[in-house]
Amino acid sequence: VSPEALEPRNIKVQISIKLDADILEHFKERANKPGVPPYQTQINQALRDSIDREREEFRGEALVRDNDESPEMLLAEIDHLLPRVDASSQDFADELLRTVRDRLKAKTQQNSRKLA
Repeated sequence: VSPEALEPRNIKVQISIKLDADILEHFKERANKPGVPPYQTQINQALRDSIDREREEFRGEALVRDNDESPEMLLAEIDHLLPRVDASSQDFADELLRTVRDRLKAKTQQNSRKLA
């Protein structure tokens, strides 16, 4: 068995789950279209997408660690994250932006000293 086959994302587990009827019907209707994966695969992918979005929301934490990313890369990451911030996360976003701004300022000063 290959190592890849043993990764959790490649192991299927049979479970019993209760879903809202309209959710199940939605995926079953989509599965009836040509070239569309079975409804179970679609539900699995929807759950995976949800996990990926959740993980991506926390990628902002990487902005505050020391690294060699350019200010432009950091600002692009901030721009990417901001539209996803809801009202309850606004304080966290504000603190994150203050921290990033301070780090960028310090990095700019450090680079200025290197060039001098």
